[in-house]
Amino acid sequence: MKIKFLYIFLITAFALQAQNLDSLYKAFVNFKKNSYPSIKVSKVMSENIHYSKCGLGLITQIKENIGKYPPEKQTVIKKLLTRPSLQTSIVSPSGKFRIHYDSVGVNKPGYSVNWFAEILDSVYRFEILKLGYPFPPSDGTAGGDSKYDFYIENLPSGLYGATTPDSALGNLRYTAYTEIDNDFLASERYYSVGEKGAEVTAAHEFHHAVQIGNYIDRYSQDAFYYEITSTAMEEFTFDDVNDYYYYLPYYFRHTDLTLSQNDGYDLAILNIFLQKRFDFDLLKRIWELMVRHRAIEAIALAISERGSTLANEFNKFGVWTYFTGFRADPTTNDFFDYDEAIHYPLITPSTTIEFKPPKKTVNLNTAPVSNMFVYFPDFSTGSQDTLVAIITNCDVQSGINNKNHYINLNYSLLSSNENGAKKINNRYYYNVVSAEKNFLNVSHIFNYVPVTGETQSTVIDYAYPQPFKYSANKFLFIPAPLSSTEEAELFIYSSGMKLIYNDTHRIYSINKVVVRWNALDNNGQKLPSGVYFFVVKCESKIKKGKIVILND
Repeated sequence: MKIKFLYIFLITAFALQAQNLDSLYKAFVNFKKNSYPSIKVSKVMSENIHYSKCGLGLITQIKENIGKYPPEKQTVIKKLLTRPSLQTSIVSPSGKFRIHYDSVGVNKPGYSVNWFAEILDSVYRFEILKLGYPFPPSDGTAGGDSKYDFYIENLPSGLYGATTPDSALGNLRYTAYTEIDNDFLASERYYSVGEKGAEVTAAHEFHHAVQIGNYIDRYSQDAFYYEITSTAMEEFTFDDVNDYYYYLPYYFRHTDLTLSQNDGYDLAILNIFLQKRFDFDLLKRIWELMVRHRAIEAIALAISERGSTLANEFNKFGVWTYFTGFRADPTTNDFFDYDEAIHYPLITPSTTIEFKPPKKTVNLNTAPVSNMFVYFPDFSTGSQDTLVAIITNCDVQSGINNKNHYINLNYSLLSSNENGAKKINNRYYYNVVSAEKNFLNVSHIFNYVPVTGETQSTVIDYAYPQPFKYSANKFLFIPAPLSSTEEAELFIYSSGMKLIYNDTHRIYSINKVVVRWNALDNNGQKLPSGVYFFVVKCESKIKKGKIVILND
């Protein structure tokens, strides 16, 4: 999340060449000594260079590679990794944060420290109390006491803030502290200036501390999702700031890159999409799963727990992402779901190929976990029509382990049916031929109207997973009646028909119509192993059945 001329950070964990190590060292020293370098540390990712607004990536790289430097440089790095020493500090009203600052000098804050303390408390109320994330682990007496420490400093131009992993807690978890710029001046290349810059940085950096303290610090391998999460958290916490707008253009020009090849600042809309399609709990569940799984796999597993698939959801994400800018104007189009889509850029097509009836076949290569937008202008009727094919590659394992494994396919657009083709609308059919077709999902848009790709919700009569195991599962999904209302009453009975749980639950209609239950009784306790009965009531409609629970 940062203006694109400062600090290019290498996101991979592969060995760096000597010149990259030297550039990394210079960038880190300049950051800590508050100079304004033009140093560029190349990313081994793609031909296109991404820039960062937060220093976590730089700090992670320097700590991971410290052993590769000569002793004299290691000494400098270790000294610069110590916490800042500032003149004074205050504690936020909640008692959760200590804010360190200088009352005079170059680090003197350009905004009220008392105001900033209130901002940190509002971040705490939203991210911890409302969303349910655990507070970052205590750092003991580092920084003066066990409160979470923010240090207000005059950071290099354009650098919003930096969260530093500090003391190891085991299982790749760390205590942390955060440095934040002292004034966010427009002249120093910040998109969000003054107090607005401080607001989004507080939300962004604090969640990095949550991530590396409570879940796992695997930033060098999954940097994109650390930054997607923290950048989206800015929008969720301070909806009126919209700093994330400025990083979207890169993704909208390169949707056909492997998901993890994005720096994450440009893809906050992925978490915004997932939150709107599901809820905030899904985003937290992804982090719980990331303790044992890489980010892309954790996203896929969290979605599967809700009865959908990454293939369906990432393809629908592509449809949503098409309807931005003027296409999201409610006076001209109803097919959009992002609240702020009108402010987003337009997709740049992966390729544009004129369609001439009766058939056009194009050979394509799709990157793992990506969306390819293929535009087919059609002038055959005397006016220009445009069909857009959104081709989703959902090869999760290649997205993690082999980003260069592209799926080759032949996509054919036809004006009449042929063997194996599928109907798009009354004018078009299509066919996809590939040895790895099982990883592909396709939807279409014709003249700004989606014509395929919408998954219909299915009414089911069974609960899943069965049997439910506390050691392996987080939620039971119980069938609900199809209804126009959004909530249903859930009743759980023991085998002896004793009521052990009842409450009102939201109805989810993501592929299957269900309510979600954490398998705890009315006292919040786990249930003994056994057979239980459920009743789901919505208006006058009822669903009944049984479930098996294993308390292992």
